[in-house]
Amino acid sequence: MLGTWSIRFQDNTQVTLTASDGSTAELLIPEEDALYFEPLSKGVTASFGVQPNSVNRIGLSAVISRIRITKGPTVVLDEDFQSPELNPDEWVVRAQEPGGVFPVPAEVAYLVS
Repeated sequence: MLGTWSIRFQDNTQVTLTASDGSTAELLIPEEDALYFEPLSKGVTASFGVQPNSVNRIGLSAVISRIRITKGPTVVLDEDFQSPELNPDEWVVRAQEPGGVFPVPAEVAYLVS
């Protein structure tokens, strides 16, 4: 899953997921489900991370090296996580174990937990 992935919302229900190899998947959110999400006119909340969904996946992790959000040609957010702490004006940690969410500088080769 290494590489750049993108998600594009054409509207409240039509979504295109593009994988790092360029392949795409078209997704359609049923209109009745789209009502549960904040209207696009007010903005969208983006969530990143992992959720185990089964006992044998507890303890697995993800390393995200960059998140870039654009709205048309406008860059809304471009984060490479090189600061020692997450910017609280841009990021809200909603983890069961918040201490496990932290930036890792590019020069760090290994982490031991």
